[in-house]
Amino acid sequence: MLEFGKVVKYFDNGFGFIKCIQTDSALCNKEVFFHIKAVKKFESKLVEFSNGSTEDLYFWFTSKDGKKGKEVVEFWSEAENIPLEHTLTIVEKYAATLIKSDKMPAKVVSAPPSALKRIIERTLVQPAFVAKKVTNAERLSARHSLSLVKSEELSRLLIDMAEKNFRLSSELSKYITSNKLGHKYPNIAGIVTMTDEEKEWDFDGGFPKEIYRIICQELSLTDKGTSARAIGFTSYQDQKNEPDIIL
Repeated sequence: MLEFGKVVKYFDNGFGFIKCIQTDSALCNKEVFFHIKAVKKFESKLVEFSNGSTEDLYFWFTSKDGKKGKEVVEFWSEAENIPLEHTLTIVEKYAATLIKSDKMPAKVVSAPPSALKRIIERTLVQPAFVAKKVTNAERLSARHSLSLVKSEELSRLLIDMAEKNFRLSSELSKYITSNKLGHKYPNIAGIVTMTDEEKEWDFDGGFPKEIYRIICQELSLTDKGTSARAIGFTSYQDQKNEPDIIL
């Protein structure tokens, strides 16, 4: 738990005590031991405090249970330098207090110290705390290096077709063409040019190689095992955008 306190003692042999001054803390008014090894970066300030050059020395700190009671784990002199995982607990704690006070309007809740106020303000605008919901489309895009447009259509197709229980990829293609679903997946479905080394033909409702591979993998589809292979692809979207040829 993050605490706030005032250094009350520091000795030349490298240890001292900080007194917690947070009134709502279980450590309030208790002196917590610290060793210079844990707070080495503030050694010069501590030395100035011990020889009287600095009158007051305040730190944010975390502690742990040691052999002789609570011991400091780390110091921070500026709220902006405190790791975000520690500030989260503070914000959650004060949020709970505010909710409680809202239900008990007669009780006055004192405002947090200015340093704590800065932490809360920084936390509320810090985007790292907002857990962004990653969609299926975004996962597919990242996993297979697809554009978001294609991955969104692919995600939709996989959801739509999962309940059909197709076994063969040809069943899926036939379903798309017979139900005229090209408009739903215009960027990933279209006309595939096929060849079996003897002739070429166009296959309506097919997919380009990279999309075909993903669909078969995600829906556990197989092909008929023919020697035909795809040598070209025109999406329904590209086909729609082709200019009309006037003779």
